[in-house]
Amino acid sequence: MTLDRPARVLAAGVSALVVLVWFVAWIGRDEPDEVVRDYLEALSAGRTAEALDISRAEDVPTGPFLRREALSRGWTIDAVETPKVVEGGIPDFENEDVYSVAYRLGGGHRGEFRLAEDGWSWRIDDPLVSVPFWPRLFSFLQIGPVRVPLRPDDPTTVRSDATRFWMFPGVYTPYANVPSTALAPKNPRLIVTDQGSYDPEFTVTAAGNRTAQAAVDAVLDDCVALRTAQCTMAPWYDSRYDTEKGLVDPEDVTTQRWRIVRRPAISVRDSRDPNGTDGPLETYVVTPGVLRLDATGLDRDYDPVGFAQTCEINKFRLPTRLSDAGVLTFPRDGDPVHVELKCTSAEA
Repeated sequence: MTLDRPARVLAAGVSALVVLVWFVAWIGRDEPDEVVRDYLEALSAGRTAEALDISRAEDVPTGPFLRREALSRGWTIDAVETPKVVEGGIPDFENEDVYSVAYRLGGGHRGEFRLAEDGWSWRIDDPLVSVPFWPRLFSFLQIGPVRVPLRPDDPTTVRSDATRFWMFPGVYTPYANVPSTALAPKNPRLIVTDQGSYDPEFTVTAAGNRTAQAAVDAVLDDCVALRTAQCTMAPWYDSRYDTEKGLVDPEDVTTQRWRIVRRPAISVRDSRDPNGTDGPLETYVVTPGVLRLDATGLDRDYDPVGFAQTCEINKFRLPTRLSDAGVLTFPRDGDPVHVELKCTSAEA
């Protein structure tokens, strides 16, 4: 069938209109950096569903922290940089233009997205970040109000492996509502971009250290009164007492009487060693304590000897744990207490 002239004019007009609409849509579409800014601004406002719509991402993974409640609100975007062409593209999108767009959050933390053409817009190929966490102190990980148990069967077990979670880029507040009087976070903000991991660091508060000092004082009282077999008190050098009549091994001491001259002042710190002997929290001696020992025993020739020692407490290793409520505990069932001494002869 042949169109008459008016019909041909109408068809040509429709075609021209379609081309015009296509052209206007094409020149009016967002650039890759604008898509990135829109995506981050939606996240800053807590609009996670809208952010995913903007990203046009496919096969988005799930995770407990991909919720609007987890994100902090109102953080700012420091910069979104000029898009750069990705040489070689993305393996699944060989025939499409691909750009990388870098951004900065939280005072300079840098991240980067890859964007591929997706019809009339752009698709963010990697809108989420896989963040490795090293939760050393608590048996749970808490981001904002969202809490995830990590080792519910044994809260005293120290984790030495990272646990990964998917998260949106942005600013978060970890362990914000933990009712702890013992700990204060060193950095209350977590900045998530596409670099780094999160190892929560805390300082022990003055109240926490007072609790620890009281526990050390009570344990030391038991040690010097010889009321506990868990307490090991011995010289740090070769584990022998150097007396005026020769060396005496601790196992050759027949009678001993200890007296506290000065108590050690201690503090509790994060050991930064996930496999530390006393766990991730350890007691450190700030001001050495002093003990007096009056004893009898056998020297190396098995001759009886009486001796007196002045012993300085340089280390007091007391097992220290943290409950999920943020309370310091000092379990004494089965855990040895090590009091390391530096002893010198004293006048009897």
